[in-house]
Amino acid sequence: HGRPQLLVADIDAIAGVDPSSGNVLWKRVLDSYDQGCILAPTVYGNGIFTSTRASRTGHYPLTYRDEQFSVTDGWKNKLAVYMSSPVVIGDFAYTHLKNGRFACTDLRDGKIKWISNRTFGKYCSMVWRKDRILALTDDGQLLLMQADPERFVLVDSRAISTEETWGHLAIAENHVYIRERHAIVVFRWK
Repeated sequence: HGRPQLLVADIDAIAGVDPSSGNVLWKRVLDSYDQGCILAPTVYGNGIFTSTRASRTGHYPLTYRDEQFSVTDGWKNKLAVYMSSPVVIGDFAYTHLKNGRFACTDLRDGKIKWISNRTFGKYCSMVWRKDRILALTDDGQLLLMQADPERFVLVDSRAISTEETWGHLAIAENHVYIRERHAIVVFRWK
């Protein structure tokens, strides 16, 4: 709505904060069933897409009238995204779920397009470019996936570490940076 703000999540709420003053512009406390928002809230349209660690994924429309923000419940679905922040490409969110599977959600209505039939680690960091998603799991697997809203497509995968890889995947030009448990490893992407 044309007003700069930081989107934040804490254990029981999502909120918008004025970056210059620190004032809370709006806040949505999650009900007891939804409690526990760990991943970064993501802007989609005029609302916020997020998930809670124990229950559901949802979209919360944000409105601005008479110089006041308000946030309401939009759609919710049964997916539980625990720690892995989503990748949003167009109208679709690609997520790594609490149960280790990947899923695709249509952000317009909350319909689940697909859930992968196999698991990939406990945590996953993801980056994207065009129609490809590069994902790093906590157990050292690097995955290349097709961003296809109709089906799960694993293009390629490889083990790149025997140590835990909990740090977020980083890309700079043709280099891939991986934070292992005891080191930072750099790979050249060809």
